[in-house]
Amino acid sequence: MTQHIFGKECPICGQISYYDKRVVCTDDGSVVRRVIFRGDDGKEKHKLFLKCKHDSCNAEIVHEEDCEDYV
Repeated sequence: MTQHIFGKECPICGQISYYDKRVVCTDDGSVVRRVIFRGDDGKEKHKLFLKCKHDSCNAEIVHEEDCEDYV
C-alpha cells in the first residue's frame, strides 16, 4: 500500500502532506492536473496541483508524478 503514497512539503508552512496516487491521479476532476512530457522517450508525467492538508495553511502544492498506471 505504501507504494501508492507520497509526501510533499508545503512551500508555505513547511509541513508534509501525504497523498495517495490512487486518489490524486484519477480523472474525476477532484485534483487539477496537466500532462507534461519528459525526455525523448515521450513518457508522460503529470503536474498535479494539490492542496496542503494542514488546517492553518491550505496552500497550493505543485508536484510532478508519473500517473500512467493510475489514470
